[in-house]
Amino acid sequence: MTTTLLTEPIVLEFAVSMAEQSCVQSIKRTVNALDGVDACQIDLASQRVVVQGRVPPSSVQKALKASGRQVIVRGMGSLSDASGETVAGVCVFESHQPSKIHGIARLVQAGELCVFDLTIQHTHLQRPPKDASDWHVYVARSGDVSRGPESTGGLLRHIGQLNVDSQGYGDLFTELKDFRLQDSIGRAMVIAPALPTATMLSHQEKREALQLGPGVLAGVIARSAGAWGNAKQVCSCSGLNLWQEDRKLQQSSVL
Repeated sequence: MTTTLLTEPIVLEFAVSMAEQSCVQSIKRTVNALDGVDACQIDLASQRVVVQGRVPPSSVQKALKASGRQVIVRGMGSLSDASGETVAGVCVFESHQPSKIHGIARLVQAGELCVFDLTIQHTHLQRPPKDASDWHVYVARSGDVSRGPESTGGLLRHIGQLNVDSQGYGDLFTELKDFRLQDSIGRAMVIAPALPTATMLSHQEKREALQLGPGVLAGVIARSAGAWGNAKQVCSCSGLNLWQEDRKLQQSSVL
């Protein structure tokens, strides 16, 4: 399958488990085999991998995980941002009963474009919503997800259509024009059936639209670290190191 590449190059920083120099060479071969990679820098001592190019973050992460390694996205940034003030964001889609992480979207403002990369899995996504042909991603008016999508106050912006397989795994990779990530930090992101209009919807219109099908998810867009902006090795909340915290997170995730 051909990977859709970015218009503008970005820089991606990962923490990747590695023990010796042979690991470095193996990781370099894995990354350089991907379309759109311009450069790959690996530091064994800090277990850090920095990738530059037009390759989607999820493609790099998926390839490294397929090689049997622990992989954590530590930051993203834009090479074209002359000010050096790259804005990066993340949105985690989580159900509450039971508590499970179903997906994650990563965003980075790359010049005039906002790069959007989402991976998600939910059993309800295996079947099309009632009276609708597919699932879509939207930015909502508010960040209140106390009652899931219903409390987000109406839909503000259409992001795109999810590509979903028969197992309920979906992804969406796109570049957004006329979209400033800075203005969406703190707002919710919603996965819902195709709505009857591309314009902004009122709360009542959104409630009616969301009744088209089950399994709708929501998460809040939060600011995340840019490349080289996250040097944390131990979580201050749990006291766990980077890899222990990642294993704990994986236990609550369906991805």
